[in-house]
Amino acid sequence: MCNQSLKNPWPRLLKSLMIGGLVATSWQPATAMVCYGVADNDGKAGSASADVMVKLYSNGMTETVGDFTGTNHLEAITFDPKGETLYAFNSGDPVDKWGTVAPTDLGQFGTLNLKTGLFEPIAGSSFGTANGKLGPIVINDVDGLTFDYAQEGVMYGTHRRHLDLEYDLLVQINPHTGTLVKDAFGAGVDYVVITVPGHPDLDNVDDIASDPKDGTLYIVANTGDGIQSALAVLPRGAGDAPVGEAILKGYNVDRERNVGVDDMESLDFDKHADGDGNFMLYGTTGYKAGEASNQLYQIDKNSGAVSRLGKLLPPAGKPQTDFEAVACQPEADCLMYALHDEGQYDTQVVEIDPYANSGIGAVRPIGPLYPTLDIEGLAIDEATGKLYGTSGGDLECVKEQNGLTKQGLAKMVCKHDAAGKVIYLMPQGALYEIDRQSGALRLIGTPDFTGCYEVSSLTYNPIDGTIWGWASGGVEGKPAAGKSGPITIDLGTGKCTLVKEFPFLDPTIQGVAFSNDGTKLYGVRVNNTTEPYGTQIWEYDVATQTVALKCHPGLVGLEAEALEMQPNGLLLLASHNKDNMGIIAFNPETCKVEASRSFKSLSYYDIESIEWPAKECQYRSWLSAGSGDVVIVTKYRIVPGDVVEAVRLALGNAEGLMVESQGGKITLYIGNQQFIVQPALEGTPRSGNRSTRSANCPITDAQLSDDFSSLTFSDCNGNTQNWALNPVSFNADALLAALNQFGQAEISDNGVVTLTLANGGKITGKVSYQVTAPSVGAGGSIASVTENTATLTPLADIDGNGNVDYTVTYSTGHTQVLLIESIQ
Repeated sequence: MCNQSLKNPWPRLLKSLMIGGLVATSWQPATAMVCYGVADNDGKAGSASADVMVKLYSNGMTETVGDFTGTNHLEAITFDPKGETLYAFNSGDPVDKWGTVAPTDLGQFGTLNLKTGLFEPIAGSSFGTANGKLGPIVINDVDGLTFDYAQEGVMYGTHRRHLDLEYDLLVQINPHTGTLVKDAFGAGVDYVVITVPGHPDLDNVDDIASDPKDGTLYIVANTGDGIQSALAVLPRGAGDAPVGEAILKGYNVDRERNVGVDDMESLDFDKHADGDGNFMLYGTTGYKAGEASNQLYQIDKNSGAVSRLGKLLPPAGKPQTDFEAVACQPEADCLMYALHDEGQYDTQVVEIDPYANSGIGAVRPIGPLYPTLDIEGLAIDEATGKLYGTSGGDLECVKEQNGLTKQGLAKMVCKHDAAGKVIYLMPQGALYEIDRQSGALRLIGTPDFTGCYEVSSLTYNPIDGTIWGWASGGVEGKPAAGKSGPITIDLGTGKCTLVKEFPFLDPTIQGVAFSNDGTKLYGVRVNNTTEPYGTQIWEYDVATQTVALKCHPGLVGLEAEALEMQPNGLLLLASHNKDNMGIIAFNPETCKVEASRSFKSLSYYDIESIEWPAKECQYRSWLSAGSGDVVIVTKYRIVPGDVVEAVRLALGNAEGLMVESQGGKITLYIGNQQFIVQPALEGTPRSGNRSTRSANCPITDAQLSDDFSSLTFSDCNGNTQNWALNPVSFNADALLAALNQFGQAEISDNGVVTLTLANGGKITGKVSYQVTAPSVGAGGSIASVTENTATLTPLADIDGNGNVDYTVTYSTGHTQVLLIESIQ
């Protein structure tokens, strides 16, 4: 076995696939962040410097946000610490999308709309006049913004003074009013002058960033016109206020090329701490850095030295340049929700993590199964983040025995209350608030609930923030209990208002979703009475209050009752079909299916409603043209007790065997060998809630496959359960860190490792089930995990597929094999 150090791992394999070093296809931060950059477009041929905002994802994808920001010299942006609001300062005059200038006084503070990309001013033409050491100065050209992590709610900005040796200024800004904070640095002192003692030529400050770990304020400075960029720190004085005499950490020297990097225009910190609790500092260059222009760098906070990570490439066909402002935010929780109809009336709330498994998705139930509630509509109020559901109701009554038939059988009739009214089995058109963590329900608005009947659909209007639904009025073949048509619902009282009445059951709308501009309400109707069978898409025009068939049956062959809109304009339809379970992305303009995700043997087969929280997902979309069709498996955060017991039984409770279940994984300890797996349900599960095995409910016939990849057993109800046992990395963060030196690596829940290289090449592999612990002497102990590091050493072709496999050695001394499956 080769003992070559993997400081430069996979040398033979990677050398043939990587040409010219690491040149990423786009900005790919090392952690799961979404970043926003503003291209100033200075130096671009034929450009009037019209700014464009670009969204950059950690998986390498990029997209523009809107057409233009409406500014022409926006050079400073920063997120608030919660990552909810993107603040910005426009140092130039506003422009229209053709680059035509609309002159005003220079300088506007505001926010950038994360959905449209438009700059929205908070204050007037400038921050006003600041007083300090150099006398009164108008603050109207801010090149750097940051929130101070050492002082809650405090925002700092750096003001540019353009003449040689006119040093830039540090000011404090009220982000709510867009005004200067007076006396921020002492009585009568509204600014401090930023200098770097011993380096008088570093007079231009291009950006400022606060370290989330301790609030340390870093600046990037140059000698004017972007020459000789350097990193420095602003010390703090009384009351944690920074002072202007910066401490030089070092010039931005490219470590690999051993040359200085000019025109470092923006700074920002990774919002995820590494294994040592530190936060990485990143910087980007503008267009004046020659070969180093428009690049992303990681910056050493102690020396200022930089390592090039990749080139900032905006979306294809929309070339931009001069990224002078970049800000990243932690990836927010982005969870979809759905309702499963168990049997005919029972409801299970389901959570879908769309970006789990490298974007494939993962599903789990939330809360208990609710018998007889028949909740079918689902929507999130973006203003509050609360999840709401509405009930359909099948007009089935509670029955009681009323004598016997001639055959001596019980005669059943509907039960009535004291007033003589029929008592129905479930609420008719009730509104519930659904707890997104526990699945608990809170009924809103009684008596008479919403006042509308068979409310099988619910949706959020993205323009005015109202909640809409569609009331069917009743069920075909039974008396109409109310009017039919689109409705709005008051979330406080739970009462409905009919917007427009249509003939009863014409059409029978079972799911609704608004277009992104709020002008159209799409509805879905399942046609199972006449050919061609399938799902119809209807379109209700909000302005004209007319409804028409948009897409004819047969175009969507599955039976879909759930409908939701994505920010990309593609509808999500979830199917109701035990043999063809899944979600599709459907284009309502072309009436074509663009992509799909297929559920594999889920117990949640009858999806009545689905909800995409666009704002919380930062206006990303999940499925789009080219997403393809892949499989979703059920993911459990807690491994069911019967699965753990089945593993023990299958192994015959071998001597020295210890089975540990934690964090959705099972670890088997046999001597110094470990086997780590993450179970995923594959067969047809029992319905209802999953619980641990009890003593009077034995597990039988448990069998493990020879390759340890699957577990089969009979549960206490006599049902056969089939579980895939997926291998798990001993330390996934460490393995990713080792691989990310050479590209963008991902590890899926089923143990598949994917490394995407700069030139588009791709290496896939799978970690072994087996982990070998290091040998220790008597009385000794295995080292604990103190750092997320690993090395990879070439190994023989263990699995005989023609590819060299690798030994992964973790910092604790544990080893695992990475089996290379394919090289593209």
